[in-house]
Amino acid sequence: MLIIAVGLAVLPLFMVLDRSPASDVARIKESGRLRVLTIEGPTTYYRTPDGPSGFEYDLLTAFADNLGVDLKIETTDSPASMFPRLARGDAHFAAAALNITEGRRRLVRFSEPYQSIRTQVVYRRGNTQPKTYGDLVGRDIAVPAGSPYSQLLNTVKVQLPELAWTESSSKTVEDLLVDVWEGNTEVTFSPSNLLAIVRQHHPDLMIGFSLEETGELAWAFPPDSDESLIRSSNRFLASLRESGELERLIERYYGAATKFDYVNVKTFRQRIRSVLPRFEGLFREAGAEHNLDWRLLAALSYQESYWKPGAVSPTGVEGLMQLTEATAEFIEVDDRTDPRQSVLGGARYLRNLHDRIHEDVTEPDRTWFALAAYNVGLGHLLDAREIARQQGRDPDRWTNVKPALELLSEPEWYTKTEYGEARGYEAVAYVTRIRSFYDILTQLRPQSATLKDLDISVPAL
Repeated sequence: MLIIAVGLAVLPLFMVLDRSPASDVARIKESGRLRVLTIEGPTTYYRTPDGPSGFEYDLLTAFADNLGVDLKIETTDSPASMFPRLARGDAHFAAAALNITEGRRRLVRFSEPYQSIRTQVVYRRGNTQPKTYGDLVGRDIAVPAGSPYSQLLNTVKVQLPELAWTESSSKTVEDLLVDVWEGNTEVTFSPSNLLAIVRQHHPDLMIGFSLEETGELAWAFPPDSDESLIRSSNRFLASLRESGELERLIERYYGAATKFDYVNVKTFRQRIRSVLPRFEGLFREAGAEHNLDWRLLAALSYQESYWKPGAVSPTGVEGLMQLTEATAEFIEVDDRTDPRQSVLGGARYLRNLHDRIHEDVTEPDRTWFALAAYNVGLGHLLDAREIARQQGRDPDRWTNVKPALELLSEPEWYTKTEYGEARGYEAVAYVTRIRSFYDILTQLRPQSATLKDLDISVPAL
């Protein structure tokens, strides 16, 4: 009895001592909130009139949904200010397109990488192109303080002692890219993903040379973080990679931007100021009537006609939306050169194609499919989807249908299709250009803003 009594007396003590602390994931689920640090920017997280957006934001939202919790985002000015906050426990981890470096490994723990990038040396068109590190000597170079680029330059300086640069503690890489574009500094360094997006708005930015080494982006965790959250993030990222969702997300944000064309982008931005105000009201009207983003219609129209109402192609298509006679008859357009009839008719036709895409195709792929069908025809798009299916690829993904469309010009493939030969490669380039124009418009013209809000005078049609 005495032994039993003693055992009962010390049992609570053993229970306390044996109780393992809750894991990071368990605490996150108990609180119902995932706290993440990021930097506001085009590759990470930014706010629009239509709500938050950005590659990292979409990735984090999916991860929070995977854990069954709400996402709480806090922004910082730079990684230099982010890492001390991580060490203090201000957030569960940081997600800001962070490049894995040995220096950073001493400060944080990284997840498995989710994206590869290149480091690129950037200068302004019209200046002398730097082709090697030696060409940087004597140039006005600026990089963010404490960035991997300052570490890189310190390494290069061992071989080139005369190399000099300035480090800014108040500017991000994006800020310095704008400085190069404005002529305030000659050269800076940038990750390839960021430069691809920024060049759409500052087309005079040029690539001097790219470093041979490939960098990898990952999430950063506090040094004392337990394994549970890192393992969960790695499983999540692996599942996205295996399902193709990660590739799809990268293609959504960077697919069009990586096909940069200086002349197209430069001219487009000029015509946004000089020509678009004349037709913007029509695009808005058509978008509202057919539940389409008016900026997508404007981008489509620019690709088709450069916003020239009287445009006529060698094949006989006409007007702002370049309608064929058959399409015009189908959507009841009498005068293809009439701007209002053309825009409203083109929007009606795009909506018709959009609605006829198989219900399993989700956005934004559904929209890219509809644009491809506008160019090459719905039948050829269906053929490309069938080719993708025969190749063992998911035919509901634009990333899989793109290469299949390009095969429609090859006899070994188009002879086996229902609708025959097509210049599918032109449809791929067509969609890519429209997406690039659309991305630029979404930055310059908020969806919810009115012409009055933007202080735009509208010339008579």
